[in-house]
Amino acid sequence: FEVVDGKFASVLPENFPADAIDLNGATVIPGLVEVHSHGNSAADFSDGDYEGLKAMAKFYAQCGATSFAPASMTLPYDVLEKAFANARRMAEEKPAKCAVLRGIHMEGPYFALSQKGAQDPRYVRDPDPEEYERFLNATDDIVRWSVAPERDKGYEFAKALTARGISVAAAHTDANCKQMMEAAENGYTHMTHFYSCMKSVERVNGMRIAGAIEAG
Repeated sequence: FEVVDGKFASVLPENFPADAIDLNGATVIPGLVEVHSHGNSAADFSDGDYEGLKAMAKFYAQCGATSFAPASMTLPYDVLEKAFANARRMAEEKPAKCAVLRGIHMEGPYFALSQKGAQDPRYVRDPDPEEYERFLNATDDIVRWSVAPERDKGYEFAKALTARGISVAAAHTDANCKQMMEAAENGYTHMTHFYSCMKSVERVNGMRIAGAIEAG
């Protein structure tokens, strides 16, 4: 095949270029997009280490993921601020042989404590406009934010995100099916690590109530 301006222009062109590579029958697909990964290669996005972030990006590229949105953890602002700066630097520099950083996936801190999973319980809390506006004003690179919708009172947080074009995802949630359906009507469009750290069917006063998993 021939690639022009990053797109497949022709398959089996009449004249193969001198630098053509024989793929020996391999299947060629578009580059994959990694939307939820905290790290690899002994590095984590939240470490705030630029060289570690580059190592992550090189590994993604080797695995066929040509774009990625590194995921944060439930951590203090000053820790995440360093990670934000590294993300901006990588997006601007686009280092060679690395997957392209397309934005940041914020995971937390607005989760259900009962579904915290690997998140640090010291920082799990309700959305606070003063706090999340600080996050939003610190970087323009956030493209997705995972949150427990039952902690988003009046869906003010989701509204603030969608107004900026940020995808809102349900995660680490104790929401039941009814709450999830309501969240979907108020800006929630995805579910992060589906099945993991989210409520399933529960028994309430003799009745079985569907959970977030069934809603998904």
